[in-house]
Amino acid sequence: MKHVRKADLVNLDADIPPLEEQRKIASVLYTVNQAIQKTEEIIDQTKQVRKGLKQELLTGNQKETESIPINLEPVEIELPENWEVVTLGEITNAITEMPHHMPDKIEEGVPFITAGDISEDETIDLSEVEQISEEDYQQLSKRFDAKKGDILYTRYGTIGIAKEVSFNPKFIASYSVALLKPNEEIVDPTFLTTQLNSWLVRKQAASRTTQSANKNFDLERIPKLNLVLPDMETQYEISRMISNVNDLISNNMKYSKQLRHIKQGLMQDLLSGEVRTHDKDIELIEDVLQHG
Repeated sequence: MKHVRKADLVNLDADIPPLEEQRKIASVLYTVNQAIQKTEEIIDQTKQVRKGLKQELLTGNQKETESIPINLEPVEIELPENWEVVTLGEITNAITEMPHHMPDKIEEGVPFITAGDISEDETIDLSEVEQISEEDYQQLSKRFDAKKGDILYTRYGTIGIAKEVSFNPKFIASYSVALLKPNEEIVDPTFLTTQLNSWLVRKQAASRTTQSANKNFDLERIPKLNLVLPDMETQYEISRMISNVNDLISNNMKYSKQLRHIKQGLMQDLLSGEVRTHDKDIELIEDVLQHG
């Protein structure tokens, strides 16, 4: 095995830019890092606002009405007298899953979503998920036929993340995801999604999850989840308020992702010398000057 001698390193030619140009490069990257950090702080703060807003809205605390104590084991809350407590099975037309058969993956085909692809705040990018053949899709979609207004609900790995289907898609989800079909005559899909993603329901899901090497929420237990059900007008009002906050979080997450891509490109261009800054009018950041 050959070793690198110290003398070899000393004599190695390295394209190190002049100090002034190093400072310009550092200032550019520092500025992008600061933008990323501030965006992440806004996201975290907005999520905290949403958490408090959900707690207030989903228990009717913003309403000036009489409330009564309710036990949604393991959660105890107080609700307005005119709100109902129902099970998920009572307000959905169907709760299904795909057969536990994993179809073969191909390079280009029909999107195949798993629980790991689903996030409360990020749009599912169907171009980035695994793909299956049209033949497998046609066979599997007989049992898993997602439509706009349906809800994807993770039941393996990360339990209890709900995602409303916001368009008429062509995809299949693995058995790690349950498909909920809300009865839209009595429940607004966006309101139901909001509630499934709230502490009210996630605590129930966690307490009913099978604890093993691979955590799972059995399909037959999902319909037994307890939920609160105000009138439709109140549901729409809550959906609108939470959706506005969700949009703010989602937009900032997209912006943060864009900034990270920009940073990656800048690092590639600036640190490789492909793009030079020696002749550019770049303001040097004070923190950069203090540390180098």
